[in-house]
Amino acid sequence: MLEYVNALAAQYRSRGLLLDTSPLLILYLGLYAPEQIERFSRTKSEGFTRKDYEFIRAFVGGFDRLVTTPHILTEVSNFLGQLHGHVRSGCFEAFAKHVAEATTHEHSPPAEELSGRMEFITFGITDASIAEVAGKECLVLTTDAKLHAHLARQGVASLNYNNFRLLLPSQA
Repeated sequence: MLEYVNALAAQYRSRGLLLDTSPLLILYLGLYAPEQIERFSRTKSEGFTRKDYEFIRAFVGGFDRLVTTPHILTEVSNFLGQLHGHVRSGCFEAFAKHVAEATTHEHSPPAEELSGRMEFITFGITDASIAEVAGKECLVLTTDAKLHAHLARQGVASLNYNNFRLLLPSQA
């Protein structure tokens, strides 16, 4: 399975990686406070650990660009807004810095356009934006099994992180 993940990453390295909300949340939380991943209610409820952050950070680093949408960024911002004190402000600083990097490419398909996609009714506006932007241009990393299956049926390169996260080597 990991060989497949690495081969797909190599194929899409120059085209980019689109992280769905949960993997992007793990990235931004981990950039400032990786110890919070197992404490923060949103990430704790999905069983995320620092090992997940380490993998996602390294995985993202292997791509020439990170692709995102305002809808994904808004969801991440809303979750980070549930944090408190210096952790909240530090995570928002890491978030702001990363979004402003030249390797981050934000695509903003109009809501009117997204509302015409079949994904809008089934999955909502964020996942409709993922389907629209990813198309056949970039690789999607998600933890949403239904979205992953849908994207795969549509011919979009997608990885469900939950399908291989337990195969990752343990941290030393």
